[in-house]
Amino acid sequence: MTTTETLLTSLRGWTIPKKATHPGLYFSKEDVPGLRAKAAAYSAVFQPLVDKIEERLKDPEIKGRTMGAEELAFVYAITGEERYADAAKEAVWAILSEPDWVALDHKPLRVDLIVARTARVLAEVYDELYDVLSAEERARIREGVIERALNLFLEIVRDQSEWWTGSQNNWRSVICGEMGIAALCMREHYPDVRECVEWALKGVLSLLDLLGQDGGYYEGVGYWGYGIGEAVRFGEILRRVSDGAVDLFDHPYLKVAGDFGLYCTTGDGGSFNFGDSGYDPANPTLMAKLAAQYQNSSHQWHAENYPLKDVYGFLWMDPELKAERPSDKAGSKHFRDVGVAVMRSGWEEKDTFVGLKSGWSTGGHCHLDINSIVLNALGERLISDYGGWTYAHYHGFFDYRGGRWRFEGNQSVAHNTLLVDGHGQTYGMPEYGDRYSWKKLGYIQRFYTSETYDYVVGDASRAYGDLLGKFIRYVALVKGNNPYVVILDDLKSNPARTFEGRLHHLSDEVKIGDGFARLKKGDAVLDIRFADASGPVGWHIADVKKLSTYDGISGRASGERRYISYEPFRKILEGQLVTVLVPRPASESGETKVEVTRNNEDPDQEKIVTVKVDTGCRSDTLRFDLAYWQEGGTVVLDS
Repeated sequence: MTTTETLLTSLRGWTIPKKATHPGLYFSKEDVPGLRAKAAAYSAVFQPLVDKIEERLKDPEIKGRTMGAEELAFVYAITGEERYADAAKEAVWAILSEPDWVALDHKPLRVDLIVARTARVLAEVYDELYDVLSAEERARIREGVIERALNLFLEIVRDQSEWWTGSQNNWRSVICGEMGIAALCMREHYPDVRECVEWALKGVLSLLDLLGQDGGYYEGVGYWGYGIGEAVRFGEILRRVSDGAVDLFDHPYLKVAGDFGLYCTTGDGGSFNFGDSGYDPANPTLMAKLAAQYQNSSHQWHAENYPLKDVYGFLWMDPELKAERPSDKAGSKHFRDVGVAVMRSGWEEKDTFVGLKSGWSTGGHCHLDINSIVLNALGERLISDYGGWTYAHYHGFFDYRGGRWRFEGNQSVAHNTLLVDGHGQTYGMPEYGDRYSWKKLGYIQRFYTSETYDYVVGDASRAYGDLLGKFIRYVALVKGNNPYVVILDDLKSNPARTFEGRLHHLSDEVKIGDGFARLKKGDAVLDIRFADASGPVGWHIADVKKLSTYDGISGRASGERRYISYEPFRKILEGQLVTVLVPRPASESGETKVEVTRNNEDPDQEKIVTVKVDTGCRSDTLRFDLAYWQEGGTVVLDS
């Protein structure tokens, strides 16, 4: 049997106890002394969480959809201070008095992410404040959770009447996971608990089964933290309540999921923020839980590097697990199932980080960004992804067959890839079949890593409809002292077309000239050189600023972009464009020289392009063998 079949069989064979002991979701009464000792021993972790709650209590107006009720209840359970329990109750009565829990932007849905979160939070407060709630207060909370959330959830999943019931994204795992937790909490008063929990488990597994065994997540780092974070929360509580009979942590995806957070986090505490993700580190709470669960010292190293933002991180962290920085020899990784590759020269703040997105562009929160790159070096974001723009549901922000592509932040024009005759990539291409057949649009052909250099080969040939026949992007990171990046784009179109590349940045100073651009950001400079393998050519190079304004989810919103545009004079029928990116400290002078040749004499070698790079600090030769591009070409470095 598959892991999924085994888990479902285990659930069906488990006798759900009719009597619930409270607290019992995250911890029991017997666990409280140990948690208090942990809070005292690790006050540097616990106290900031208390301080955050204290600041919230100073505001006479309770704010937020769930108003911090779950954190108030948790801190009460640890400290025993009744004012936290009183504040949690006040928040609960405010939540229950709201006429509708569905977010306005999500209507006409009857169950959405907010309904699920509300049900889960109310269940947690019920569980942790059980002894200080009167019988009437408990009944009031139970009625709200069961009537306004669980019964609706069950009706909808039975009929498959809302779109999220068949989705394979964060909506499915979040809604199902949180509803499953609420059902487990209310089990002695909820006769449909078994059916509800099975639907919840099926929903979570549908996403985990999609993601493969590399740990990657196609919606980006931010939504990985959310979608997988709630799946893990449900798995933890299901295992506790079932006394280990149903253990979601046996799923092969979860065993490696922490690698995605670890490898996609950049040295400056941001992340490879493709899709609608923000520039934040991977969810520290989720990393702490995965580290503790699988006793992974590298994941623990990540979790300890970034402050835990909620009580669950404190609850799940294992302070006895030794943190170990990953080896520089293992700094790069290819997430095969989602078409993402990251390469790095090391794990220090100022080491070089390169990301290439070449996979899904048709899933939730995806952008048209196949073969787009990012570059961090010397502690600065030098080539950037601007990430997600402010959502605007009423203007079609999530209409993947229309309105979403009016927002430039979601289009190819806002990413570090190519435009063909001024056009970006297309969405879906239904003639190629299912929307999740991502290899039909873009994928990574080859990935190689070593101590001296890494490279990745991404294929975007079908991402532009009928505009071109080939767009294979080679990205090589040359390591060692003064690392740098070489990009080679192998192109073919019929008829000949114009190709424009874009490199988005956040620079303080910009200089452009004949075949080059120079960006200064903080104490770092990025020296950019453009070359054409066909020989000397003229270039259109521009430093462009663009502002978009619109009505967003919370009022007027804007999306600002700045990018280097580079385009050869000639139209291209077949050819190769080379871009060399050399980071250097602003205090150091230097000029990069690039020589590109293509072997046209030997028919057997006419698809070999040689790039010689002299940065002023080092000289190298890279040989790009394009002869067998269908299988993924190769790159050889001669230093």
